[in-house]
Amino acid sequence: MTDKELVERLNAYSAQYQNHGGITAEAADRIEQLRAELTNERIANTNLIGELATVAAERDRYKEERDALMEAVRGKCSLCKYYNYDLLDDNCPCLNCEYTGRKSATGKYWKLIELEGNT
Repeated sequence: MTDKELVERLNAYSAQYQNHGGITAEAADRIEQLRAELTNERIANTNLIGELATVAAERDRYKEERDALMEAVRGKCSLCKYYNYDLLDDNCPCLNCEYTGRKSATGKYWKLIELEGNT
């Protein structure tokens, strides 16, 4: 039940009992009960918002860690220090690495492949 529905019910009960000669103890109890429901609903919504914020922060932290590792792996060739070398291309464009026939089967490479599947 939304806050708006609870307020509408509260106003309806209030109007109903006021039209019958004033607010009785029963009407006052019912109004207090509806106010309590409204308060509990707001608390539940606040808790849900907090949980969603926690999940979003965890997701952002994971993405930052994943991107940092991928950037570190793609940073440079370990033989010639050529920058912007992408291990997923499997070959470094420098002459030294082409001559030695270097293939990129490192632990970081496999970690990168694992992360690529989780994006």
